[in-house]
Amino acid sequence: MPVSTKKVILFARAVDGKVTHQWPVAVFNNTAGAKSYASMLRIAYKSESPEAIAVLDPSHKKDSDGKALAEIKWSMLEVPYAPQPTFGDDETEGEATA
Repeated sequence: MPVSTKKVILFARAVDGKVTHQWPVAVFNNTAGAKSYASMLRIAYKSESPEAIAVLDPSHKKDSDGKALAEIKWSMLEVPYAPQPTFGDDETEGEATA
């Protein structure tokens, strides 16, 4: 399996009156995965199914009536990803002595 060197974050943005909300929805290994997920989210939001929206976007924002905000815009941000292993002091000390 190839090593992932970047991640794509899918963001949602909605306006409720004069307040703009923006939140991260999910993180993907590539842009194609993020686009596919955004397509499923569009279908869920257009169907106005609260259950589907809650499953696909747990952080979704609601209006004053308790309904999910309908006018959602999606954006993606590609970020570098290079996790480095961290070792505690106790894990490396015992290896040097023999």
